[in-house]
Amino acid sequence: KELEASGRDEGKTLEQLKAEIEARDYTDSHREFAPLTRVSDAILVDTTDMTIEQAVKTVTDRVKAVYYNEAGVSSAVILPVLQPIICKALLGPLLLLILRPIVYGKQNLRVKGKAIFICNHRSMWDPVIIAICTPRMVHFMAKKEIFESKIGNIFFRSLGAFPVNRKNVDLMSLKNALKVLNDGKIFGLFPEGKREVSDSLDEFEKGTAFFAIRSGAPVIPIYIHPDSQRRLRPVIMVGKAIDVSEIAANAQKSTLIDVVTDELADAVAALGTEMEEIYCN
Repeated sequence: KELEASGRDEGKTLEQLKAEIEARDYTDSHREFAPLTRVSDAILVDTTDMTIEQAVKTVTDRVKAVYYNEAGVSSAVILPVLQPIICKALLGPLLLLILRPIVYGKQNLRVKGKAIFICNHRSMWDPVIIAICTPRMVHFMAKKEIFESKIGNIFFRSLGAFPVNRKNVDLMSLKNALKVLNDGKIFGLFPEGKREVSDSLDEFEKGTAFFAIRSGAPVIPIYIHPDSQRRLRPVIMVGKAIDVSEIAANAQKSTLIDVVTDELADAVAALGTEMEEIYCN
């Protein structure tokens, strides 16, 4: 009826329109690449008898209900989760006062547009340290286990972090990361993949190179001194932005990921060496 009233029915009957929609849905759900299929935990919302406004409100209410339930908190205290920038503004100055981080190369944190922050990983507080030292919001990809507790879920989401399943290929997290970069934001991750117990760098995983090549975003290497946790005062070294496109121009396509991964690992390691020289002097 709405199509008829607006003149957009193209002279087709209701049965013809239904047939076209069913054919489209069948094609979308059976195509070889990225078929649109309903996942097991999807929520079905029947909008047949709803207006557009009613449908939007219903979907929004359902999303909020699920989100609040997963977080284990009420909407009265969910604002910091929904508004990470507000939470950063409130918690950031307090944490800076408590931790009093020492930052070398702080000017390199002042980037415009999309960027990827990479850092060595020694403590679960590493993303917090980087977040409070950076003027802009940094969206971290973090293991899903730290989101399982109510406090952890609220706190780390308030810092702009989102969970990733490290045991399986997590396509949703990959899409979230690329969306962060495509939106001109800062994406942060720890290329070692896990916290390293020794003071030496572990081998970098290749996902960082993939994100850098795919997004074209500059990469900012960061090194947090291993003694930061023991001394209760973080010491950070921030390097200059790395343009991956320049590396790609001189590398073969078959070895591009490996070459970029090695370059990024060398950049973080060089920061560690430079920091040790400062400590020795």
